[in-house]
Amino acid sequence: MNQTSDFHEFPEAEYQGRYERARKLMAEAGLDALFVSEDNNYRYFTGHLPPTKNRPTLFVLPMDGAPFIIAATYGSAAAKQMSWVQKILEYEVPLKAEDLREALSGAGLDGKIIGTEAHDRFFGAAGMGVSHGEYQRLREQMSGATFRDASELTWGLRMVKSPLEQECLAKVCEITGRAYQRTFSEARPGMTESQVGQILIGAMMEEGADLPSQGRPGPCAFLIVDASRPLGDLHAPTDKPLGPGDLLHIDTGAIYNGYCADFARLATVGPASDAQKALWQEVRRRMDDSLSVVGAGNRLGDISVHWHGVGLDGVEPPFVGNHDDLLMEAGMVLALEEIIYPESGETFHLEENVIVTAEGYELLTKIDSGLYLIADD
Repeated sequence: MNQTSDFHEFPEAEYQGRYERARKLMAEAGLDALFVSEDNNYRYFTGHLPPTKNRPTLFVLPMDGAPFIIAATYGSAAAKQMSWVQKILEYEVPLKAEDLREALSGAGLDGKIIGTEAHDRFFGAAGMGVSHGEYQRLREQMSGATFRDASELTWGLRMVKSPLEQECLAKVCEITGRAYQRTFSEARPGMTESQVGQILIGAMMEEGADLPSQGRPGPCAFLIVDASRPLGDLHAPTDKPLGPGDLLHIDTGAIYNGYCADFARLATVGPASDAQKALWQEVRRRMDDSLSVVGAGNRLGDISVHWHGVGLDGVEPPFVGNHDDLLMEAGMVLALEEIIYPESGETFHLEENVIVTAEGYELLTKIDSGLYLIADD
């Protein structure tokens, strides 16, 4: 018997809402179309996961007319299954400027102003999924059109999360939190850091994650228990056993429906010393002071601890430094973190994820933020 599955990440209305918001910003910026190719930007607008770098998929949102996807013949079927976009134009690999020109010209965009990701000022580098050479050839072939950087417009959309996105972020923080609690509960003195990392990875997946540790290859998490480990060394699990007085530091997050958590918790191996308790209380005090200024209409620069956005990327705009004067908006999701590095070499780190609201904030990282205890049974 044939069975069908729904592979859509969100209902169609979610994407229609994104298009409506995008077109409003496009009108303000004087753009006739938005041309998107960076992986997570493409996923944001389509719900489709790009297959590979050598078969880029692109999304075009005209100011007038239906949006469309440009996809390789191998992979276009997946785009049809995962996206609500009805119009999908196919090309034969490799993607060439002629393919792009035909698609854009066919949408009536000759001589128009097209917003791209040609330069992303937030990351300081080109963010396009199209090769630099083919993009330059496209500009030459469509010399009557104007290609303008629209990365700030795209990030303006992504920085403010919809209610459905907020639900995903709440879910992934819940999954990550349960995995942290299980890890601290199941870890024992004498276990190696790597063994603790394996517990964490398994717990994330068992609790419902799509991917552990924000999908990063390599070390499964930031784990530090050796007080002599120099600041700046790779924060990765080693074969060092957990010993009395060590501090276990976890800073990572699972992925659920494409959305990332990013927060940190600490545990001591054996009872915490008075010095460890005092340092932890200071970290907590600084975090509470910073949380008190979170709210729509307040400046991001008023947050005294380090902060960054979180969403489809574990670290995404807004960033501390280049957005200090930006006002917080309801729906922004931020990771706030405070770190103290005492002379002992330990890392006292607390990180929380919050949704900015009109009244202040909603805490997504609801698990206990105190010092956890790793002890024998």
